[in-house]
Order: sequence, then C-alpha cells, then structure tokens
Amino acid sequence: MARSISVVLPAYNESESIGATIDRIIRVGQADPHIGGQLELVVVVDGSTDGTAALAAKHIDGRLNGMVIELAKNVGSHGAIRCGLEAAHGDLIFVLAADGQDPPEILPDMIAAFDSGADVVWGRRQSRDHDPLLTRMLAAGYYRIFRMLTGYDYPSSGVDVMAVSRRVADLVHGFGERNASVFLIVFNLGFSQAVVDYKRGERLAGESGWTLRKRIRLAVDMLTSFSAAPIRLLSFVGASIGAAGVLFGLITLVRGLLGRIPVSGWASLMVISSLMSGVTLVAIGFLGEYVWRTLDEVRARPLYIEAERQTFQVQGAVNSEA
Repeated sequence: MARSISVVLPAYNESESIGATIDRIIRVGQADPHIGGQLELVVVVDGSTDGTAALAAKHIDGRLNGMVIELAKNVGSHGAIRCGLEAAHGDLIFVLAADGQDPPEILPDMIAAFDSGADVVWGRRQSRDHDPLLTRMLAAGYYRIFRMLTGYDYPSSGVDVMAVSRRVADLVHGFGERNASVFLIVFNLGFSQAVVDYKRGERLAGESGWTLRKRIRLAVDMLTSFSAAPIRLLSFVGASIGAAGVLFGLITLVRGLLGRIPVSGWASLMVISSLMSGVTLVAIGFLGEYVWRTLDEVRARPLYIEAERQTFQVQGAVNSEA
C-alpha cells in the first residue's frame, strides 16, 4: 500500500546548505519507488535572518509538494520540529537536519523498519567524528549521566534523525510542554521502536547555530522535564551532609568532655560553612528551575508563532498565507 511521506527540515540560518540538502532529498525520492511522488517537504525556518526561506522556496517550487513555514522568532530546533510535525500531512514523517550532516539516503532503510512493524524509527549516529573533541566529550559524559539518573535506554550518542507514524505524530500534538525535548516525548510514548545506524557527515557549508548555551539549556530541559533525579540527588546529598553533621557534633561533644578541643577552629568552621552554603544555593537553583518551568507551563503561551506559510504543489502553484 502506497504511503505518503513527509520530511521535516528545521532550519536556522542555513542559506548556504538548504538548497543542496533539498536536492539530495529529491534525488532520494526519485531513486526509491517506495517514496516517488508520495514525498512532501516541510521546511520550518526558525527565525532565520539570512534568506533561508526564500532559497528553500526556490528549490521546492515546481519540483515537489511541500511548504516553507517562517516562524516569527527563533524558538529552537525542538519548537521548530513540533511545528513541522503538526503541519506535515504524511503517513510517515521524517525529521532531518537542514545542514546536510544527516544523510537523506537513510530514508529507505527507515521505511523498511516501518514495514517491519515499527511506529518510531531512530537514526543512530555511529560516531561524532566531525564534531569538535570538546563537544564529543561533553555529549558522551552528559548522555551517560542522563541514562544513569533517569533509567531511560536513550541512545548514548544522542538523536538528530527521527521518523514517526501518523498516529504517533498526532499524539505528540497533544503534549503542550514548552521546555521539553520532542525526541524524549516521542521516546516516552512507547509503541514499537526501531533503530537504524548511519554515518554522520560534515556540514555542507556555514557554521552551526547550535551553540554551547543552547546545548546546556537542552540538557537542563531534558533532565528537569522527564526526571526528578536532580531534586532527589540533592535530597540525598542533604541527608548525607546532615548525617555527617550529626556525627561531627557527637565527636565534638566527646572531645569537649575529654577537654581535647583546641582553641583554634576557624578553618574547619569556614570549610563547613562554605560547603553548606554552596549546597544550599545549588538546591535553590534546582528548585527554581522546576518552579520556573511550572510557571511557564501555566501561562500557556504559544510554543511558536507562524509569520508566513508558503504551500507548493508539483504543478508550481503557490499559496501564501501571512
């Protein structure tokens, strides 16, 4: 049975690579009979300022069905992906990076995984050889800690490529969480999930907008949105320090009764005071993260706002909605 296929490309300042990425996707569609004329391309331009939207429209117009959605401001790749999932019409929906690092040639293998009964298919990077050494080290350390704290069997190299069935995409629409990883939302839904390995390439051009600040923010979002581990860890640390304090108090009492307490004690007092102050501030910081996220969810502001949407048909007709 023929199934329509949508490919979602979140793009932020990718004018140097978006055209080549779209060309590769079209070639894959033309070469694979399972894709053929069933392909739809959804480019979500995440507040770009370099003409990405115009170039994407130029490469889509008259060549395949699709749309270019411009968001009013940058909301991050996961917000852009949520927008693309909601806009896509396909029975199967794929998410790829617009910079060309994630090869569109993986699509036929992922479709085969769907044919085997999967509702979610992950593209798992075999390596991060093209990433800077510091990025690879931080990512490896973070995902190891994340898996340990949450108990989730999440891919140790992270996820950039995802494909979901129509029913999974419809379920994701019902999740209104603002500060959460869309990949973790899908991962937590369950259903039958499969993994396809691939080799990640180099960026086709330009520089990544995925800054260290954005990586740290996503890391915090992943932990706080799907796990109470940070608060429980702080509770454990607090209980441990409290037990140590009781033990230290008993030792001090015994030494006092025996007359073995020296007059000096400033150094140990300062060490204990500094340690407790640091733990307290960290605990307040973690609690603040959870409280802020609760406030952000209660306000229920839109996750993203569309500034313009252009829809393309193979015949070349274009409808523009501002």
